[in-house]
Amino acid sequence: MIDSMDDIGGDLMLALGSWRERVTAQLRPHDIALGRAVGPQGLPVHPELRPWHVIQIVRLLDEAVTNAVKHAEARRITVSIETITDAQGLARGRITIEDDGRGFELAPNAEAATAGPHAARGLRNMRSRAARCGAELELTSDAGGTRVRLTLPHRFPDSDAAAG
Repeated sequence: MIDSMDDIGGDLMLALGSWRERVTAQLRPHDIALGRAVGPQGLPVHPELRPWHVIQIVRLLDEAVTNAVKHAEARRITVSIETITDAQGLARGRITIEDDGRGFELAPNAEAATAGPHAARGLRNMRSRAARCGAELELTSDAGGTRVRLTLPHRFPDSDAAAG
């Protein structure tokens, strides 16, 4: 978390490197492998990226990994990082976390269909964190695992007023 407060010059890849080291250590006692796939461009550099953006992104990713450890009975978690081009031709970063766990049923509102009121809090928090950064969050899950896909904005908001 302390690393998230450092000025990284808009390069989220630096913060993700520290995050990966921490997550690898977290997964080791659970005998869960962490795979990664990084596209040739990595993620775009965002000069407007602030520490509070990084904290929201890191906490969202932490929640995805924690859910895989606690609920999915996963043996492998893969983190993919890439730059995509959106419909307007703008470069956007995308971070995907996939696990090979048992998955869960999603309700039409993309919340956990069988979760109690407290269990769905983590998914709501992930959506809130994505919105605060102007990012899009896509969640899919089935018997073969769960995928959390975060598509970063072309430009991060100046404040977290985007949260509402």
